[in-house]
Parts: sequence; structure tokens; C-alpha cells
Amino acid sequence: MDFLRLNIKHLRTLNGLTQAQMADILDVSRDKVASYERGTTPPVDIIHTIVNHFHIRFNDLIEKDLSLFESKNVEGVIIDIERKNSQSPNRNDQVNDFENPSEIYRVKNINSLERVIAAQEITIQTQKETIQALREVIDRK
Repeated sequence: MDFLRLNIKHLRTLNGLTQAQMADILDVSRDKVASYERGTTPPVDIIHTIVNHFHIRFNDLIEKDLSLFESKNVEGVIIDIERKNSQSPNRNDQVNDFENPSEIYRVKNINSLERVIAAQEITIQTQKETIQALREVIDRK
């Protein structure tokens, strides 16, 4: 299945972006965004911009149906992708276990920092995957 086109549209709508706003992010025309959503494969540099902007893995954008996932936002940074209606415990539930307000504040900050670290690790992994994909393109020539 062609997940790339579906995922581009899903990420755009999930983040409340119009095609024109997505075009600004990608530095292309709105018509180009529409064509990507219809199935035209974007150039590697556009794919790289998408994965870095939305902090997702290169392979996830191409190989997974991201509509099955939901992104979480922390201070404007998408930090991870979890299954919708997941039964996994929410780390923020730990906050309710503390009586001392200063302990609650500390745990919230640690959780936020861990999420920012996770977002940066995804970005780094994405950049490594993009570099590898570019090297493969170069090796084919």
C-alpha cells in the first residue's frame, strides 16, 4: 500500500495545517502538496523536511499507516507516536501518586525533559536514515 501519500495528508490534518501551510513548511507550492497527497512521490529532500518537521522516523513515514497512531505535543514539539486508545499506562499518571506539590512539579519536568530527549533521538535517527538513503542513491549512479 502507498502509505507515503496517506501519511503526508494525515500528518498535515493531524496538525491542523492547510495544504498552503504545509506548502510553506516544505517550501513548495500548494499544488505540489496536493500532488504528494494524491500519490506523486516527493523528492528525498522534501521527505527529509517532513520527517524532521514532524519528528518521525523516515521508515515510519514510508512503511507504516500513521493514521493508526496519534502524536503528542509538548511545548510545540511532537515527541512520540502512540497507538490510539492504547492500554499502555500514561507516564503522567505517576503525578497523581504524589501528595507533595513540589514532587508533582519535579516529575512533570522530568517527564517533559524525557519527551524532548525522545524527540531529539527521533530526529537524529531520521537524519541518519536520510543520510543512508542519500548514500544509496549516490551508489546507484
